[in-house]
Formats: sequence, C-alpha cells, structure tokens
Amino acid sequence: MTDVSALLRSAGFAGDGVDLRIVDRRTALTGTTLADLADDAAALRDAVDEYAELQQQQFGPSAERHVAALWLLQDVAWIHAVLAVGLIGTHGISLRVPADGLGMELPRDMFFGVAVAADAIRTEVATSRIERAALYRTGRRHLGDLLEPLREPIRGQLRAGARAFWACVTDMATGAICTGASRRPDRLEEELAAFDAPTGDGEDRLLHGERLVPSPAGPIRRRHGCCLLYTIEGMSLCFSCPRIPAT
Repeated sequence: MTDVSALLRSAGFAGDGVDLRIVDRRTALTGTTLADLADDAAALRDAVDEYAELQQQQFGPSAERHVAALWLLQDVAWIHAVLAVGLIGTHGISLRVPADGLGMELPRDMFFGVAVAADAIRTEVATSRIERAALYRTGRRHLGDLLEPLREPIRGQLRAGARAFWACVTDMATGAICTGASRRPDRLEEELAAFDAPTGDGEDRLLHGERLVPSPAGPIRRRHGCCLLYTIEGMSLCFSCPRIPAT
C-alpha cells in the first residue's frame, strides 16, 4: 500500500501542518467528510459556525461569517488537491479519494487532522513527462467532479457565485502544486503549465490562466480569487491577490 504520510513529508506538506493517518475502511473514518458537507445542510452550517467562531477568537469582530465559509472551502479543496495533483511533480503520483473517503478535523487550526480510508484510495502513477501531463488533466477533472456537489450547498454561506467557488478550488490546486514543487523550484513553471493546459473536456470547471508574479520571496502564482484576508481589520492584500493590478 502507498505510504501516503511519507509522500506528504517528502513533498513538503508536513510543513503545512498536515497530520494524516490511514484507516483500513471508510467506516473507520473520523471527522467530517466532503460528502457530509455536500449532503447535510446542518453539518455544513455547523462547520461554517466553527470556522467563524475560530476567526472571531483569532482576529476579532471584523472577521465576517462569509469569510469563514470561504476558508472552510479553501481547506476542503486544498487537502483533496494535495492528494490529487500536489504529488505529481515530485513523485509522479496522483491519489484519487472520493467524497466519503477522507475525514477532516474541522476547523483547521495549527494542525490539519486528516484521516484517509485505505479502501478508498485509487493510485495513478506517471513515469514520464507526458504521463505527468495526463495525470494533471485527469486530476483537474477529478477535482471538478469531486467538489461540484458542494458548490450549490455552500453558495449561500459564501455569498458568491460559481466563478468564485471554482476560483477558490483552482487556487488551492495550484497552491498544492507550488508546495510540491518547492523542492525543485526550476520545475514550478512547467508543472503549473501542465496543470493549466486545456483538457479538451467540456466539463473542466476549474479556471485557466495561471501565471507567476514577483514577490519578496521570489516568483509566486497569481491567484484567481481573493482569500478575503484583507477584509479583516489589520490585515492587507497578499502579493498573489488578483485585486492587485497586474504589472
């Protein structure tokens, strides 16, 4: 069986606070699954409430509830993207997990507790550049299909439409790719380009138009959507924010 924890550590995701464990079966999962959030309005509302309460504690009363909903979506999309596309550049591996195959300890704080069911993981492997590009294409499709059932249920909590939803999912995927490529920064542009290439699939819901922009720490990818951090008192725009005029 694939040692998922070792893959995440070697690709740099341990530094992002991922605390992952493998359980034998889906019935042994703890925490909240993506399926729970998509299918149970009460579970989704409770998760947003928990994020909102955490942000109020961390940032004060200026943290609004729709920002909490966006950060919940970011975390859910990010951990699934880490498995689906974040390991392709470093290991040539894509781990496809269904909506009921991964349990999350929400809200994410210092550590992100995640449990993955071994009987739910489907492993795809690439051994060449062409095969890696194919994994990115199918990884995009997987993430689109996986997150689509959450789009309408979370819409009222986000106070935003479909483009903002898919911008967030795309940004979490490219963020995962950037973390995975951090050990080989010379490959970052190539990996983002492979992920961004047209799939020829009319159901490709994720956004296109990836590009790198300068920052004090070096080139970073420009986001498609805003994380809304700047709306919290005392915070400012990120260097990757699409609200900053392109130069």
